[in-house]
Amino acid sequence: MQLQRAKNAANFYSEVVKPVINKVHPVIDTAEAVAREMQSKPEGPSRMNPLNPKKLLLTKWTAVKPVVKQKHFLASRVIQPEQLTTPIKSVEIEAVFSKATQVIAWRGLQDYGVWGQGWV
Repeated sequence: MQLQRAKNAANFYSEVVKPVINKVHPVIDTAEAVAREMQSKPEGPSRMNPLNPKKLLLTKWTAVKPVVKQKHFLASRVIQPEQLTTPIKSVEIEAVFSKATQVIAWRGLQDYGVWGQGWV
């Protein structure tokens, strides 16, 4: 029954909706436009905004695979290099539950298999 509904919806689209859309916007073929748009956008958490190490302080992070009940973290300190001309390489994150801290490379936060932005 659901298959029949899907076929009816597809027929309705191709026979009724698409001709109307093509009259209004003859250049756009909707199915092709949607397919192109979906291909151009990455899927899942990779849509995360680019990170700036100078703005990481007090940002919230969620471990994808929590260890010892440590799931939510806060970037408590951005570790500045000794020479100011050297780029920032590390950030200290603090577990919200246990207050344990660890120093990680800030670029490690861009690994979507390990970290999620925000508290989920």
